[in-house]
Amino acid sequence: MKIIDEFNLIVEKDLDNKIKDCLHALERATPIKTGKAKAGWRRVDRSIINNVDYIDQLNQGASKQAPRFFVERTIEQVPGVTVTYTPIS
Repeated sequence: MKIIDEFNLIVEKDLDNKIKDCLHALERATPIKTGKAKAGWRRVDRSIINNVDYIDQLNQGASKQAPRFFVERTIEQVPGVTVTYTPIS
């Protein structure tokens, strides 16, 4: 195996672990009333999404259980991760 191939495998494994860490952190941080928003987190390729129709409202501070921008704040706490947030309209 070439060195570049070994490097790429290491990077992919590290990326996979960071995505998993973010997903679990978001599940823990999501406010719970019915559990729908918490259960809505999904990994799609290299992204994490939540298609629950009110997730943006929760992230804007609609629940007293989590601060405004809890999504960004949660992800920023995962070592080695940079936040890129695109609201779904």
